[in-house]
Parts: sequence; structure tokens; C-alpha cells
Amino acid sequence: MRIFVLLFCFLALAARPLAGQAQASCYNQPSPLECGGVPFQAYLVAPGGPNDGREVQSFCVGGAYRFAPCPQRNNVTPLTQVLYSTGPLGPGCGPLAPYFTAAAPFRPTVAGTATVTENTNNGPGQLATLFQRTFPVLATPPPTFAVLPCPAGNVRLRLTDPVYTEFFALINGARQALTGRTVVLPLPAGTASFTLIGRVAGSFCDGQTTVNVPAIAPPPTPILSNLTLATGAVPGPATFAVSNLPDFYRYTLVRADASAPGGFAPVANVPPGTTSLPIQQLAAGCYRLRRADFCGLDSVLSAATLCTLPLAGQAQPGQNVLTFNYPGPALDLKLFRNSTLLATLPAGTTSYPDNAVVCGTSYTYRLEANVAGGAVSVSNNLDLLATTGVVPPAPTLRASFNLRNVVELTTALPGGAVVPPGSTLRYRRRSANGLVEELAAVPVAAGAALRPGRDSTALPALLAAAPCYTARIVDVCRQSSPESPAVCPALLTARPAAPDPGAVSLTYTPLQSPGGPFSYTLLVLAVDGSELRRQAVSGGTATDLSPLTDPQRLRYRLEITGPGLPTPSYSNLADVARPLRLAIPTAFTPNGDGLNDVLELKGRYLDRFTFVVVDRNGQEVFRAADRSTTWDGRINGRAPVNGTYVWRFSQTDTSGAIQTQTGTVTIVN
Repeated sequence: MRIFVLLFCFLALAARPLAGQAQASCYNQPSPLECGGVPFQAYLVAPGGPNDGREVQSFCVGGAYRFAPCPQRNNVTPLTQVLYSTGPLGPGCGPLAPYFTAAAPFRPTVAGTATVTENTNNGPGQLATLFQRTFPVLATPPPTFAVLPCPAGNVRLRLTDPVYTEFFALINGARQALTGRTVVLPLPAGTASFTLIGRVAGSFCDGQTTVNVPAIAPPPTPILSNLTLATGAVPGPATFAVSNLPDFYRYTLVRADASAPGGFAPVANVPPGTTSLPIQQLAAGCYRLRRADFCGLDSVLSAATLCTLPLAGQAQPGQNVLTFNYPGPALDLKLFRNSTLLATLPAGTTSYPDNAVVCGTSYTYRLEANVAGGAVSVSNNLDLLATTGVVPPAPTLRASFNLRNVVELTTALPGGAVVPPGSTLRYRRRSANGLVEELAAVPVAAGAALRPGRDSTALPALLAAAPCYTARIVDVCRQSSPESPAVCPALLTARPAAPDPGAVSLTYTPLQSPGGPFSYTLLVLAVDGSELRRQAVSGGTATDLSPLTDPQRLRYRLEITGPGLPTPSYSNLADVARPLRLAIPTAFTPNGDGLNDVLELKGRYLDRFTFVVVDRNGQEVFRAADRSTTWDGRINGRAPVNGTYVWRFSQTDTSGAIQTQTGTVTIVN
């Protein structure tokens, strides 16, 4: 921006026009229109330079400048009476000092702006005119850049400087303008450095720096020596081995593609110095490594072409069949089994049957394609378990609850065949809510009886979602038999019958299993699981009209028999707990009359209890653990003492819950 201020002052001038004089008052006058509003001009002072005397619109820190009125101005005082300065005005438009001339030019030292004042002194008693103009002052730091050497004496310059808008190269004294921000610059042979000059357009403000040209090695041919697949799937992860990648060159992994320029499409940039290049998703195809310089003057491909070599295979009866296809030129194919060379195959081979395998043995295969120049393409590792080809038949399955309410699963082969040792029995539960879960597998040991499978799921969960089970056999060759037919064990529930709470109502779901029809027998069990009574039932319901009177907890179980069941299948145990009943009198009269002489416990389901009586001081006076023990009121052999005593009863019922009662009893003689 230019700021022009026209100041007209009446100056009382002394006899010497350049000396300081007293000032008259100042007033504004119109700007000189003949100069387009520019009262004076600035010129570069650079003796011997190509721009000496060039008009400038801005200043540079460290530059030299002189000033002169614009040529179109009328009635200009002789130049000897036109003074220029950047100093401040004195009082009343006072004199300006120091003054700048061609011999003593203005030299700015700080970036920013500079305001220059022109004082036209017309002589004693004449009007003096002051003009002001503000110029930008630009800094001249060294320009910033990046340089990369190229073959044949070229360099690639990338001009990153944010200040300068024009750039020049000074090479062996010759100045060359640079076009664009990225420039390929040819250098004479043996040039180790040159000068880079930056300039803001129209300012002739030059900043410069010395550019040292890095040494570059002769262009090497990149080496692609190995391609190894991590899996048999392409696209998939893979790793290349590369070498001979020095600095100051650009390297790219490329894939053969007839539709791409030059027949190869770029895949990945490869940093200089790389020796191992992993690719996460490598597509099927053939690959080479390209080297190029940064000036775009040179490009070469690696000698070797390496192609992907996925290896697949299948275990068949008595042999492992391997399949593969190497799409590029190869000297031969080498097949390894468990890291040992198995066979050398001619190029173009696409399959190989390995007949020397043992059932149940796992083998690891790897294939290598050898390429001219020592490069090699390596397949993925392929693991195959040799098989006999004879799949085990579907087993039969029996499901039954044991006395701990755990489902036990028993498996057998049709016709009594032996399950091969080394096999695994695998069980699956399908619940009525649609949930399918695998149960713990059971290994089959040689010479040992088959262990049953178990479902340890809590009984309430099984009752809430009725389970069905299947089984299959996985042999030593990891071949799986078909699943057995589903078997759903019978589920039994029991509760006090209504309206007679003394009876027990039972309901059950039928056994679902191959064979049948099945017969159902309701078993009544003791606490220890022994059988107390049995009765035939049918139709899914039954009622026990005469439950046992002694046990506090009644236990029931279904026994199912019939064709297709070599041994019975049992339902879960269903319990009905009856509440304890305790009867203790509130008083007794131990006077020997034969009536109400002792305190005794009466009730139902009393067993293994603790009964304690204490006096008013909290001292124990009587203890009993069975109904046959009575109290005659004596304390330590002394006669009964009338009064009220506190008793406490405690018994653990068959479910494990502690039942307690307290009360008082009075002795009255």
C-alpha cells in the first residue's frame, strides 16, 4: 500500500536553503495529478549490477535506494533543493535530517514499512512543499528448498520457500531463471554446489543460499529375490525379500498388468534400504521391482519376475493330493514335506499325489518355484492330516439322569462295534428355547471302557428348557461320523396334590429315543437313593395317594424300559419337602402321680434335632437329640423347681435348611 500525504507549508527560509530554518504554518494542497498521485519515485542503487537505477515499489532489508520527483511534475525546484529523509517532522513542519542522496542512499535495516518524506525547498520567502510516501520493507532470508540428486549430473529442486515468488540458479557465474516449484536442473560435470536466489516479484529483493549437491551412487539394478505367501488365499498376506536399494532413488513394487502404462501397475512404494517388504493383501499375479530417479530421467526393472504360488490340497483315502499353479517362467518346482525335499517337479506341473502317508499323521507341505538368477517364489505352508477314507458310522445314544440329577450320555456303535481308540466322542445339546451348545468332548483311550459324557447344567435350567442330545464320533484322522438320532430324557416334576395336600401329584415328559414303545415305572426312593416302592404309570401323570409317613422329604424317579434300551433310562429325581411339625406342652407337673409327669417332644419328621431348656439365669438344665429323651424336671438330680423355663428347638431338614422354634414351659407341682 502507498500512502501519499501532501503537505503544503509556508516556510520562512534562511539564506542557506539546506540549513534548518524556522517554519511557517502548513496547509493541505491537492496532489499532483500529472504524476497519477505519485509525487516522487524510488530507485535501486546497485553500481555495476543489472538492476542499478531500476524503479522499485518496495524496499529490501540491506538494499540501497535513492529518490527523485516524478518526471511529469511541473515547476520542480532544481534537484539540489529537493531533499529526502525518513526522519520525523520537527515542530511546525520543521526541517528533515539526515538527507539521502545517490552518494548516501537510504538503507533499510528492519522489515516492515518505511515512510519517506520529500521536502522541496523553493528558496527564501517561497513556498516549500512536503510529500510523504510509505514503502513495504521486505526481509531477504535464505530461500528454503529440498534437493535430490539424479544421474548424469542432474538435480531435482523442490522450492518450498513461502516468501519468494521468483527463483534463480547461479551456476558457475551464469544466472538461470527457474520455472515452477519443482525443477529438474542439469549441472555441468563436476559441479559440487551452486547458488539458489529467491526474489519477491517487483522488489529486486534477493535472498540467496548455497546448495550443495549430494553425491549419488551409480544407478544400481534392484534385486527381487523372494516372494513368500503366508496363507493359501490370494489376496492375502505375503512378504518380499529385496536388496540393492541405495538412497536417492525411488523404488516401487509393480504387478504385471497389460492395461497399465508400460505393462505394470504400481502396488507399493519401497523405501531405500528395505530388505523385507510385507504386503497385507497381495493379489494373485507376477511382480517386479522398479527403480527410478527423482528427475524422471531413468527407470529400470529388477531382473527377476516372481509370481504368487498358492498351495492347496485335500486328504483322500490313502493319499494327500496337492494342487498348485505357478503362472510365471520357472526353472523347476521343489516340493517339501515336513521341511524335507519330497520331489523336484518340472515347470508347468499343477498337481502332485503324495501316496506315502500314514492315517492320523499330520504333514506340512511347502512348494518353491526357482526362477532364473536365484530368485524363488515360496508357497504358503499347507497342513494335511492323512485319512483312511472310512468315515465312522453314526453312533447310538442313551441319555439318563443319575442320582445327582446330572445327565449321563452313553454312546455305542451299531452291532456292538468297537469305537476306534484315539477317537473323540462329541456331544451337542439342543434346548427347547432353540439354544445349541457343545458339551465337553470325551476321548476314547485304548483298552479302557467308554466314559459317559455329562451335562452338568443345573436341573432348574433343564426343566425350564427341555434338552435333547446328539452324539458323533471324530476318529484319529479327524473324520466325523454323522450325528446320532436325538435323544430327549424324561423330565419329572412333583408337588403336593390339591385338594389333598397329603397326596403327591407327579407329571412327566416321555423319553424320546429310537426304539419303543417304552414302559414307565415310578420309583419312590429313600434319602440315600435306595428304592422303597415302585408302581407302573402312564399318560404323563401320576398321583401318590399314600405317601410314606416317615421321611420329611419324598423322592421320586422314573425308570423307563423297552426295545432299543439295553439298560433302563431314568428321569431326574423330583422332591417334595413336607414342613416339620413340632408339639411341646406349655406346662407339666412332675409330681409322680403318673399324669403329665415329664416333658416330651411330639410331632412329625423330627430327626437329628437339638432341644435345649434353660432357666431364668440362662443356665442349661436339659438337652435332647431324639424324641425318646424326656425331662422329669430334675436339675442335676435335685427335685423340680416350680417356674417358667425357655426352650429352643433346631433341626436341619433334608434340603439343608435350618428350622428353629422357641417357647416356654412351666413346671407346676
